Amino acid sequence: MTTDKPIHFTGQVIKVETMSDGGIRLTLDMGEKDIEAAAAMMQAKRMNMLVELAALFVNVTPIQVQVKEDNVRPKTRYSPYAKSEETKGKKGKDKEAFDEAFKSIGLGQKIQDSQGNLIYYLIGLAIKTTGLETLQKILETSKADNQTLDQYLERLGKYEDNKTGLSTALKVEYLIQKNAADSVVEGSSRPSEVFNTEDFGFVPNEGRLANNNFYFKPNKTKKLFAGYIRGILNDISKPCGFVKEKEPKRLTPLDKFKLIFTENAIGKILNDVVSVSLGSIHNRRCDGDLAVSGTKLLIAIKMYKNDKNSYPATINDLMPLYLTEIPKDPYNGESMRYSSGKKLIYSVGKDLQDSGGTKSKEWSKAADPSFEIGF
Repeated sequence: MTTDKPIHFTGQVIKVETMSDGGIRLTLDMGEKDIEAAAAMMQAKRMNMLVELAALFVNVTPIQVQVKEDNVRPKTRYSPYAKSEETKGKKGKDKEAFDEAFKSIGLGQKIQDSQGNLIYYLIGLAIKTTGLETLQKILETSKADNQTLDQYLERLGKYEDNKTGLSTALKVEYLIQKNAADSVVEGSSRPSEVFNTEDFGFVPNEGRLANNNFYFKPNKTKKLFAGYIRGILNDISKPCGFVKEKEPKRLTPLDKFKLIFTENAIGKILNDVVSVSLGSIHNRRCDGDLAVSGTKLLIAIKMYKNDKNSYPATINDLMPLYLTEIPKDPYNGESMRYSSGKKLIYSVGKDLQDSGGTKSKEWSKAADPSFEIGF
């Protein structure tokens, strides 16, 4: 599909470099609200399309992007950035800082619930997690009273559990791949552009592919993909620690020469690409839910400390005055853990072993994903 409608976004130029072939590479940072523009850029990358850029060097003026084509699912990874609210918190602008953090959290949740495909779900998850991490930083210096903090605690309640959004995204992802396969059979798309077969060193003859084509069996391809999606959907209701991540099974041979003699090579390439991209999806979802649970506990402990000028001895001391129930650890389905000595809130992680919490610069990569109590 071709569109001449400009897409606007504000971007910061990060790098301009000359390539070995004489071309010029431009790297931009985009804001967390420019989701549609980011998706269009991902599609342009995915389809190897050209875009026309018209930039005005005025801080408040967005860049205009003319997208010439629009087609199937993008694969480019997108990492949003958020404005730092820690400085605002230090200056006592607590309400403004909290509100900005909640805007990111709410935006991320809306994108997750937008019934888009998997890339939209992951973009939303990243934005929401960024907002939650920002909120945690604000808490470290916040002077907000307990009435205000209790309101924020209540607001966080609606951002728990990403199962529905992920389930929808996976189903949409299946439909996109199914339609892509159908478009190849109909002859409206080339197999190499739809399935990135060049990345595997495989370029079949282009043109119309019939159902009996040796390199592409559409029904078998859709069955492969449906089976993989169905397996993930069946595990969504389980705590993440009980979902055993399997090493993606490569169906295509490493030897490019053998690939030439592989039946349904295109379908198997699609399976390999999808299985790699979805391999850690359960842990990503659980890390998102964990960020919500950890932030709720940080707020409750902050309220406790405001009242008593000390930390709770156990996590159960927060009930019933500050919490009606202890937030769940999405990895084992039980209550989150707390160490008053280490000043940590933590999860048992995907190995389901309680190691007492682990301090780490990247909380989600620790053996026991942990949130430090910095107030």
